[in-house]
Amino acid sequence: MTDSQPPDELVEVQLLKLPIILQRQSAEHHDALMRELTLVRASTATNSLPDRLLALTEELSGRFGTFSEGPRAAIDNAFRSGEDYIDVTYQVPRETGDAVTQLAELLDEADDYCRSGEHLVTTATPPELVAYRQWLVDEFTNQIAGRAPRPWIVPVELLMSNTDWPTDVDSASASATVHLQGELDLATAPTLRDHLSHLYANGTRNYVLESSNVAFVDSVGLSVILALYRRCREEDGGLVIKSPSRVMHRTLEVAGLYDVLDVVD
Repeated sequence: MTDSQPPDELVEVQLLKLPIILQRQSAEHHDALMRELTLVRASTATNSLPDRLLALTEELSGRFGTFSEGPRAAIDNAFRSGEDYIDVTYQVPRETGDAVTQLAELLDEADDYCRSGEHLVTTATPPELVAYRQWLVDEFTNQIAGRAPRPWIVPVELLMSNTDWPTDVDSASASATVHLQGELDLATAPTLRDHLSHLYANGTRNYVLESSNVAFVDSVGLSVILALYRRCREEDGGLVIKSPSRVMHRTLEVAGLYDVLDVVD
């Protein structure tokens, strides 16, 4: 890919380990924001944030919409199949990089607009979606410039700040202590699974699951822990259940997992 290439030549952009859940959340947040901006656009001045962002979105949809149809269909299929991640490849014009950067800058401005609380109910983009958006921008601009693709990895600071499952990460030893709490069941297991998957994707292979505050655990919650145990064992990692509550202790005992898992009382 050199500057001598014709401007209309398509460039390949690979998004590796694109996180399905974050993509869906990002799309839902964006759609909610666009709906609200459409409602307030008529009452704001020309060249206001709503006017500029909506106009740019409409322009980019017209110019580049056809290039995203295939990848969007693949992402939708992966979501319906229950996939956590997907590798997708875009074939896009070179000018897509500048367009993506321009859109991201306006979305940053839109976050400030949301925080002001003057016009919108929609909240500013959550930190994990901001990180995801920046990864997308970096991948399009860097790959169009000729750099190699880099897979999505959750920033460590986001992992450590997860309020559902507080986590202490030690990147140097590829280890993490995850503080389990409350009920581990059908309702909460998906968020725990996603959190552990993010840690794993970020290189963590040794886990301590501190369990003194677990109030209830069912078979779905146990399946998440066992799935992580198997993944760690395959790569010479480890998993320790530390300080299990009475409920956790009894559940592990009934399930016969004291003979499988490393449990430290």
